Amino acid sequence: MTAGRMLGWLILLGMGCGLGLLYAVDPSAHMLWPCPVHALTGLSCAGCGMTRAAHALLHGHVAEAVRFNVLSIIVVPSVAVAVVRSSMYRLKGMTAPALSLPRWLEVCGIVAVVAYMVVRNLPV
Repeated sequence: MTAGRMLGWLILLGMGCGLGLLYAVDPSAHMLWPCPVHALTGLSCAGCGMTRAAHALLHGHVAEAVRFNVLSIIVVPSVAVAVVRSSMYRLKGMTAPALSLPRWLEVCGIVAVVAYMVVRNLPV
């Protein structure tokens, strides 16, 4: 077995174990790891609530995931698909082609994340 294929299997195994742990352990009840931004500043970063949202998505609770972090609806499935896609290419002994986004879409994404972080910290 080549090193690339071995890495592909290890990535898929790690992802499966991580998702299994996240499915079994509710991060709302067990603090797996605190957000360093929130711990240092008291502010919620754009990723705060993402682990709890991923747990909710794994259980099919989309509305609950949106309450934890609205970005999770896009980020969690996108990351999962990217990891599986990359691993499948490795298992075939190939290098995954680079995913490229138009520059305007990258800028819009960054602006949306920063705006989300600001809005979620407004005292409303």
